[in-house]
Amino acid sequence: MKRFLLLSLVFVAHISFVCAQILSGTVLDQNQKPIQNVNLILVNGSAETLGFTFSDVNGKFSIQMPTDTTSLKLIFRSLGYKSVSMKLGNFKSKQAVIMTSSAIQLKEVNVRGHKITQRGDTLNYLVSGFKQSQDRSIADVIAKMPGLEVKSSGQITFEGKPINKFYIEGMDLMGRKYSQASENLSADKVKSVQVYQNHQPIKSLGKAEFSDQAALNIRLTDDAKNAWTGVVEICGGNTLNGDAKVLYGSKLMAMLFNKKQQNISVYKCDNTGRDIAHEQNYLTKNDVDDQEESGLLKNISAIAPDLDRRRTTFNTTYLASTNHLFRTSHGNDFRIQLDYLWNKEEADLYRETSYNDLNGVLLSEDNDVSAINHSVKSDVTYEVNKDSIYVYNRFHGAWNFDKSYGETTLNGEVSRQNVRPRKHYFTEDFNMILPMSKGRSIDFGSQTTYSYLPGHLLTFEGYHELLTFHTLESHNHVSFRHKIKNFNLSYQAGFRFRSQRMHVSYNDIDSCEKFFQQDLYLQ
Repeated sequence: MKRFLLLSLVFVAHISFVCAQILSGTVLDQNQKPIQNVNLILVNGSAETLGFTFSDVNGKFSIQMPTDTTSLKLIFRSLGYKSVSMKLGNFKSKQAVIMTSSAIQLKEVNVRGHKITQRGDTLNYLVSGFKQSQDRSIADVIAKMPGLEVKSSGQITFEGKPINKFYIEGMDLMGRKYSQASENLSADKVKSVQVYQNHQPIKSLGKAEFSDQAALNIRLTDDAKNAWTGVVEICGGNTLNGDAKVLYGSKLMAMLFNKKQQNISVYKCDNTGRDIAHEQNYLTKNDVDDQEESGLLKNISAIAPDLDRRRTTFNTTYLASTNHLFRTSHGNDFRIQLDYLWNKEEADLYRETSYNDLNGVLLSEDNDVSAINHSVKSDVTYEVNKDSIYVYNRFHGAWNFDKSYGETTLNGEVSRQNVRPRKHYFTEDFNMILPMSKGRSIDFGSQTTYSYLPGHLLTFEGYHELLTFHTLESHNHVSFRHKIKNFNLSYQAGFRFRSQRMHVSYNDIDSCEKFFQQDLYLQ
């Protein structure tokens, strides 16, 4: 009985196969070329799908047809081509079906990525996930990113520690004064901010010296690269008090970012109390302490109340700066920076002090102070940063023409003040690191600075005093580093010397003092 049923089933299937009809053909485009993966659908009069197939690499297809072919349709569909629909009765076996190409307009879609992603030691912050409508510079957005903080000086910290590098598309354009980029680069031009955790900026020390500081890398949008772009901002107004002082602020900025060179050039002026002069300050620590002489004289300043600086600062500031980085064919960096600053701040302080224990003695003091910071700074740096060698050679200097003057009136008695704490210096930095096998390396370093400070002040007797400094300082060393198991050992031999001469000219006094110091050391 079981054998009979089995044979019966096979027989029925055989009869069905014989009665079925196979329809075949070819799909071609308007150039008579075969189209692969065309979807062929067989539908009935109620649009129900009865079968489907796809064309092969030669555009050929075949599909099994039912016995009843009444009201059947063949539909050919493929992305990039117009659909073809025909009645089955109009189709001849082995017929070629021609499909014409057609552009398809996709609907608008919004693609959103994660605001923060991590790959290895690199954190990637998506700017669009943190940017708000009031944010203008990338520094405004960075301040909102978890773990990052932007201080009033412009310095950026990650998890409480200052960053050691600020890159733009992987290149160190700004050096140690990156706030000029972070506070002027539009947030709309930045795609993401990357944080390189435990970043060692010297590649040859990557495995030999651990760093607990992070670095930032700014990734730009496509429209901000490979072309000069510019920004022009002009604003104006006036104060609301009776003085009716005209207020203004403006910014002219030009930028270029590509794989071979980068440039940021800025001109700004402001008298609204904003501190734009800090954009020229150094924000990262140098491996060797700066040697320029600080001097004995400083500009006069007045005591300001503990309020927001913009509420108590009366300034007129002009700032111009250009920063250009060339990347050579060997991958080395040549950077030129030039800064100019003219900043005048005025202060007027009046106070009265009553001493109750002295029968109500009243002291009235009125201070009127004006201080001008006037400087030109230049910086030329050449850097070779490879796994096999590190060379850093930097020439930088500054010419400061500061001066300040004012009057102090104490109970009607006037005292005049006048100080010119001028300073000029020039420094040459050199550092070369040669890595060796097994984590060993040799380091050669040198820094030499000449400082000239022609100071001038007005003494309380009404005499003018000249106080001039000449300082020459140099530090040269060679060091060897190696590992013993889990310990890093370093040996350094060096030579320091400092030569200083101070000349004082005051009334009938004309004096000159000299100081010389030299040290040989081994540590």
